[in-house]
Amino acid sequence: MWALRKIHEWMGSLQTALQVDVQNKVEMTKAVSKIKDGDFLLQDPGRAFLRDGDLVKKSGRTRRLTAYRFFLFSDVLLYANKEVDGRYTVHEELPLHLMKVVDWFPPSMKNRDLTLEIHHPRKKFQVVCSSKDERKTWVQDIRSAVKREIVRKMKLEAARLAAYTQG
Repeated sequence: MWALRKIHEWMGSLQTALQVDVQNKVEMTKAVSKIKDGDFLLQDPGRAFLRDGDLVKKSGRTRRLTAYRFFLFSDVLLYANKEVDGRYTVHEELPLHLMKVVDWFPPSMKNRDLTLEIHHPRKKFQVVCSSKDERKTWVQDIRSAVKREIVRKMKLEAARLAAYTQG
């Protein structure tokens, strides 16, 4: 009986995992369908879609404000321009493991409660959200994804090094 119970538990957890995988696939396909030539995002089976939304990017150099659609995946943040056909053309793709998000600014800064700042080796820029709650959610989601991606990369590197030193 004990063995049957264990098999039943294992089958239940396997079924749950499969449901999560199917849900991730559905969400990825739906998100990618919004992006022109976005099929490249489906090439990584470990990638998951986390969220998207319309935000305003403030350029780091020119301070110019531009509306973009931001897409957060488990390993990358990308932002895109909306085209006439309603789909989005990717403007920039930034890997998360190299990213830092700043959400504290001096009290004198205008819109500080609506702003977050993205630091990446390729570029640094501010993003202005439409509300404090939206900003808080984006900061939490990006930071959480960055942490998970760094841990994933460290595990991959550890496995690679272990295989290299054994061989």
